[in-house]
Amino acid sequence: MTDQRRRFALEQDLRQAISNGELALEYQPFIDTAKMRVSGAEALLRWSHPQLGLISPLEFIPIMEDTGLMQDGDKSFGAATAKPGIEEYH
Repeated sequence: MTDQRRRFALEQDLRQAISNGELALEYQPFIDTAKMRVSGAEALLRWSHPQLGLISPLEFIPIMEDTGLMQDGDKSFGAATAKPGIEEYH
């Protein structure tokens, strides 16, 4: 499959993945080693494609940005970040 065909196929699959809630946010903590506590977290967007497995964010995020899908997903991702247990660390 050529790069252009793969990109087009992933764009179509991303549209479906967003509407089906298939993208996931994972949180990676920042650790303040001097104080030995969590000082924050980074939200990482992950996509486990049903046929292709994990797709690198380096591949699918530029597609989302270029096609406007990132704005479509913002509604879904906003709800995910508001889940109980996600707190702001000071």
